[in-house]
Amino acid sequence: MIMISSDENFRYEKKFLVQNSFVDSLDHLRYCLPCDIYEAYPTRRVNSIYYDTGNLLLANQSKEGHSNRFKVRIRYYGESSILNNPFLEIKYKIGNVGIKQKFNINNIKLIEDNFSLSYLLNNSKLPSFVNDLIVLLKPVVFISYKRYYYLEKFERFRFTFDRCLTFNNIFNPNKSFPLPLGSLVRFHQKVIELKYSEKNENDVNSFIKIFPLRLTNFSKYRIALAELGILDI
Repeated sequence: MIMISSDENFRYEKKFLVQNSFVDSLDHLRYCLPCDIYEAYPTRRVNSIYYDTGNLLLANQSKEGHSNRFKVRIRYYGESSILNNPFLEIKYKIGNVGIKQKFNINNIKLIEDNFSLSYLLNNSKLPSFVNDLIVLLKPVVFISYKRYYYLEKFERFRFTFDRCLTFNNIFNPNKSFPLPLGSLVRFHQKVIELKYSEKNENDVNSFIKIFPLRLTNFSKYRIALAELGILDI
């Protein structure tokens, strides 16, 4: 059971797949958006290691559209070959809204244990249901991309623009870090995510009607599983 306190900040996320030729820069993005935006944060590379059970329980819950579900991943920023300041991130989806919880982790211990999360079992900060599940979780896929951050001028909407997505299969427990570049699978589309708080939901409805991209229901994790031939989506 997913347990989140009522004072947490939930947000909505809308996702759009973009053909490579459609949007390639901030100027192109400004042209296709029906609002003014500016760059809110420096561009950086985002690296994630997704965890799941042996039978891909979490991926299948997402595929089947369970209203209450979550993902578990290790995330860090910068060069993909350098595990710099990683953190455990649990991303919850509850109905139409989502929220994240983050926990700092010991990167040296993580590498020594071949990315096992078992040493986190004694971390009292973790939700009890995650503690119960961690013993079953294994690293499944590695996802890396270049992320651009934009904010609408009235700060109602935040956009992230993800390019140069690559995936790597680490379902094999013999894979070591850093991952061999030759085994990367490149994804030839880009991703725009629109993120906003519950209070701005009404403003977004009219916005999406004139947005020139098609709203889609997907996750990078599920796309990676499909591109790597691990799970049919």
